[in-house]
Amino acid sequence: DGTSRVTALDRPGVLALASRHADRLGLSDRFTALPGDYHAVAIEPEAFDLVTLGNIAHLETEAALGSLFSRLVDALRPGGHLAILDVMPGRAEADLQRTLYTLGLALRTNRGRPHEPAVLQQLCGEAGLSAATTQVFAAPPGVMGVVLARKP
Repeated sequence: DGTSRVTALDRPGVLALASRHADRLGLSDRFTALPGDYHAVAIEPEAFDLVTLGNIAHLETEAALGSLFSRLVDALRPGGHLAILDVMPGRAEADLQRTLYTLGLALRTNRGRPHEPAVLQQLCGEAGLSAATTQVFAAPPGVMGVVLARKP
């Protein structure tokens, strides 16, 4: 029918807030909440054209990301895309903000750190995705970017 739908996977409290926003915008019929741990919750195979992993990669080790990307590839339809939005290097003028962010991660997590785009692209390839590209956003503070990969 050409109407976009969103399935959000997150903790129950986050999803309650997202659901309220969808209701307020009159979009509740196009919003599905899937509460749980993104490493473990059942995800319907080949159900999505786009899977967005937002602000998660920096909380995971490379091994955990590889496993997660494999799970997400299974959820994509052929030709679907995985978009990984996260803190990443790429803009020299944002080096100080990114360094401070990385320090904050080290102080509050056991394994958190931004991953190089090339590492995220490699993990995408190992999970069966192709054509991974990276774009670092010029918008302040300039520390965010996206790796976009496609399921063949």
